[in-house]
This record gives sequence, C-alpha cells and structure tokens, in this order.
Amino acid sequence: MASAILYGVLESGLCKKSDICVCDISDDTLNKYDKEIKTSKDNREALSCDYIILAVKPFILSKVLEELKSEDIKNK
Repeated sequence: MASAILYGVLESGLCKKSDICVCDISDDTLNKYDKEIKTSKDNREALSCDYIILAVKPFILSKVLEELKSEDIKNK
C-alpha cells in the first residue's frame, strides 16, 4: 500500500523522487526503491520532509508516533 501511495504521488507530479524519504526497518524493502529516493531505517529521517505519510500497520503506529514525538520539529 505504501508503494502505491508513493508512486501515485510521483505520477501526479506533486513531488520529485529527490523530495522523498522512505523509512522502513527492512533492508529488502528499502532496496526496492529507486536510488533517487532517499531511504532510511530511522523514522526520524522523515521529519526533514515537508509532508509525512505514515503508511504502517495499526499495531505499529503507536511505536512510530512515540519515536517521532520525541523530536523537536518546531523549527523545521
């Protein structure tokens, strides 16, 4: 599902590959993306982006939100 959203955004022209950061704990998942798309195992890397899409399973959401809420994003 996350890949479908990502490629839909790219096809629509809303952003470029270089504007995107995909975060996942799996190297296999991250390696599937074009090299122009930034990838990271650290969810906090996504905070450098203007828009964030949390495409995670419901049971993982609280863990991801906990990681992100500890970051100071007021001046980003």
